[in-house]
Amino acid sequence: VDIVPKAATYVRERIWSKDQVIKEKKDGGITLEFTATSRPEVLAWVLSFGGEATLRDPEDIRREILLRLSMMETAHSN
Repeated sequence: VDIVPKAATYVRERIWSKDQVIKEKKDGGITLEFTATSRPEVLAWVLSFGGEATLRDPEDIRREILLRLSMMETAHSN
């Protein structure tokens, strides 16, 4: 998961999994690699960051995030 600079401090300060790896980016953001216990956990976690987190892998969960965002847009457009 790529995290923008303004959310990076929050993510750095917590342990998301025992095997997590945090890679610093030149812009002050980070890339967090971690193991999750469930698909719903990853979906909820990434969506909770709004536009401040971008899931890179796995692709099937990326597609699910796009589907959820589309559903949210429809629900909030009326």
